[in-house]
Amino acid sequence: MVDMSTAVIAMAEADGPTSVLEKVIAPLRERDDVQLARVWFMDDQDCSSCAQARRAVSPGSLHLRASGGAGDADAEIEGESHLIELGSSSELSLIAASGEPRFGGPENLARWGLRPDHPAATAIRGVAGYPLLFRRRVVGVLVCYLRVEARDDGLPWMPVFAAHAAVAIGNCRSLQE
Repeated sequence: MVDMSTAVIAMAEADGPTSVLEKVIAPLRERDDVQLARVWFMDDQDCSSCAQARRAVSPGSLHLRASGGAGDADAEIEGESHLIELGSSSELSLIAASGEPRFGGPENLARWGLRPDHPAATAIRGVAGYPLLFRRRVVGVLVCYLRVEARDDGLPWMPVFAAHAAVAIGNCRSLQE
């Protein structure tokens, strides 16, 4: 099992949003209960994927900026799950709009930002999504695709981890501005 306090310290020492993302995903990849973890940023003006694709992006969008799975280097951040519009029926949109965590099962993974044919999909038994709140504002969404059933009381480490990740991301973005 991963020492999450070491991960939190590493996030605090990150020197920019890209570095923070690496520090957020790395310890989640090592957890026995996590099959895949992903982070979406809210209103990401620095999104290189959208800039390269010359995608017109409306305010209030979530951009997939990090992805990593257990035992592989699944860093796929392009494709249909990259950009999630607020107001859509996506679970991610609902988390960002409400600022509240959500939990689900392996059915309808597309609503959770994962293609049903993704290599990790067959091992997923639950999904937990947490808002990344910085100064009472959603700056992103953290989603863990789990090898176990998702329950709000079954992942006591996740709310604290998400809060630390949000502060690290928010601080890095504030320093850039």
